[in-house]
Amino acid sequence: GNVLYDDSVVASPFPAGPLATWVAAFLAGKALERDGAVILLDLNRKPLRRLEWLGGAIFSIAFPALDAGVGKQAGRFTSAIRPTTTRDVGGGGQQFTSPQAKTKAWNAGNFAMSIPGIDCTRVMRVEPVVVTQTYLAPGSGRGAAMPGPVAVSDLVVTVGQSGVSDFVRWIEDFVAAGNSSKIHEKAATIHYLAPNLRDEIGS
Repeated sequence: GNVLYDDSVVASPFPAGPLATWVAAFLAGKALERDGAVILLDLNRKPLRRLEWLGGAIFSIAFPALDAGVGKQAGRFTSAIRPTTTRDVGGGGQQFTSPQAKTKAWNAGNFAMSIPGIDCTRVMRVEPVVVTQTYLAPGSGRGAAMPGPVAVSDLVVTVGQSGVSDFVRWIEDFVAAGNSSKIHEKAATIHYLAPNLRDEIGS
């Protein structure tokens, strides 16, 4: 049958530069393809091996778990890149230099959440949110298959008992009372914060 290639899974701090542009396009439903490579370097940054991929598209992005009690644990975004083909081109050559976008390091405990009309100041934890590319035809998810809409996992939050009242009222109105039309839906925003817990790195 056809040769299949595993995803290249990349963990990074808050996306910046070209990676941020690629991620934003993916979240907007645009399955943009890019060529790239994973380069193994020695201690002097000279290439030992180079694995190139062709026609790679982001297949999924996992937004990290957020927990107000984790202290200085670094937050990491995980992107899975699905290539059309790969090839090993060996190593050798001059010292590797490449302009790197300045990433924005942040801690997984530095966050805030906002929902209009809901008190979110007691949100203690947000579970990982995974966004995955779907395809309209069966198969490997690349090649002849047409990209479909992205699928988003549920937003799961843990709220302290002292701040749960607004959430309970929302459940009673939206679920129990049946006020679940489009106009009763709410939008949530997760704010990734700098160490001073005031400046927003991204959302």
